[in-house]
Amino acid sequence: MGDLNTRHWLVSPTKEIDEDWMEVQIQEKVSQIARKQIDIEDLMKGAVKKAQTEMKMLELEKIKLENDLLRSRSMPAEVVKEEEEENK
Repeated sequence: MGDLNTRHWLVSPTKEIDEDWMEVQIQEKVSQIARKQIDIEDLMKGAVKKAQTEMKMLELEKIKLENDLLRSRSMPAEVVKEEEEENK
């Protein structure tokens, strides 16, 4: 009977009160389970959003590297070396 027995009552609960108290405890467990399910869904959404954001960043980095490679291939070697020295 959980919390019902933690207090010292002057009388013993009836069968009806015991059953009501069990129903209260059942409802509390249903609510706890629902909150945990929401927590799990929120964590999954957060993990998915993080992965999607990281993928976008990787895609941008890949594009930048591809552009750098194309630019490097289209320039004479001397110009590329000068740009590399300027960027250091």
